[in-house]
Amino acid sequence: MTDEQMIALLSYYHDSICADCYPPLTSGEKFPTGAFNTSSFDIEGPFVIDKHLAWMCSESIKFVQKGEIEKAHRWLGFIQGVLWKEGAFTLNDLREHVINASKDRHPDYAR
Repeated sequence: MTDEQMIALLSYYHDSICADCYPPLTSGEKFPTGAFNTSSFDIEGPFVIDKHLAWMCSESIKFVQKGEIEKAHRWLGFIQGVLWKEGAFTLNDLREHVINASKDRHPDYAR
């Protein structure tokens, strides 16, 4: 999978998770200070898993852009595992996403 394909897949997962719970970071923007700043990221509130996965997608995109591909792939595996566990996608869906992204198709192609 190329860097562009990886970014497209991570962007798809971000948008599928929760487009408004934690929007993608723009260039130079940083996640709030502290592991979880409760003033802007409620670790006890609703959608905490979605917020964290959306943040992980944004961070993973940055890893790809910095050339930290192995780390981005590890995080992608975690993201996909949680999406499967939470019932957002089946294992077959996740497999198809990777195949489609690798062929420069939308991850949800043929759905």
